[in-house]
Amino acid sequence: MSTNCSKGTSAAAELTGELSPESRLLQAEKESIALRAASVGHDVNNILQVIIGFGLLSTSGMTEDDPMRANMNHIIAAAARASNLTRSLLNLGRKLAIVPQTVDVHDMLSNVRSFLGIIVGEEIRLEISCAADPLKVSGDSAELEQVLINLASNARHAMPLGGTLSIVTEPVRIDPEFIGRHGFGKPGFYALISVTDDGTGMERATARRVFEPFFTTGNGSGLGLSTAYRIITEHNGFITVSSEPDQGSVFRIYLPLTGPAERAPLDGPGRKGSLRPPAHHRGRCCRVIGGYPGAFNHTHTSESLQ
Repeated sequence: MSTNCSKGTSAAAELTGELSPESRLLQAEKESIALRAASVGHDVNNILQVIIGFGLLSTSGMTEDDPMRANMNHIIAAAARASNLTRSLLNLGRKLAIVPQTVDVHDMLSNVRSFLGIIVGEEIRLEISCAADPLKVSGDSAELEQVLINLASNARHAMPLGGTLSIVTEPVRIDPEFIGRHGFGKPGFYALISVTDDGTGMERATARRVFEPFFTTGNGSGLGLSTAYRIITEHNGFITVSSEPDQGSVFRIYLPLTGPAERAPLDGPGRKGSLRPPAHHRGRCCRVIGGYPGAFNHTHTSESLQ
């Protein structure tokens, strides 16, 4: 138990920006571990990408009823999940500033959809529905793809018996009323990406902690959602979760749009507590993938709970 004196010293150090020798040593040890984890993760991920790449090439020449196809799909899926974990290790050692580029959210989804199909597996139906107009944000496309991969992996764990994972995009406008009601956000136009599963859902206490590093209720690393939170925060965005036990979960990602979006509606009360994505979308990348095998044929090489 810290004494009042030690608390005062700690507070003073925090206010002046100074760290005690013990704190500096602890920070150095953490950075050393992070750098080693990132180094190992990079090497392992390179090997896994070779396995995934040649696995995809192998299945491209197989018929649907080839008995070896199912075996290869299991190998590819396992390698993809391992690759997802090593990406999280890589992120532990990353403290690089994002070099912003214009990212079309719909192009990003098209690029990552096959990999998402691999991540969720055959038993989960993947639905992607995009807004009619392009949604362009500023950031790192690879980092944003990683967020979707991590959310897909989380959904797979939440639906061990199968289910549906839905990804819906739309432009929204956040105003002061929304900020006052929900407790987050900045006024402006955003690309909203809603990722919905109909899995096991979460208790409120669990949902409040899902973005904490290393927090997990299962056998996962506990890095996926915390990494997603970090990436979205670095992109000046917001990520929230709404969930109820046995009712699934909705993760909502808000990314600032780079251009005008006069047609964007207010993100209002209709969303609060809703665990189903809107059904009115008729976007240009609307797509249904019934598990990952079908996806191979198309590639060649906390909303805060109230």
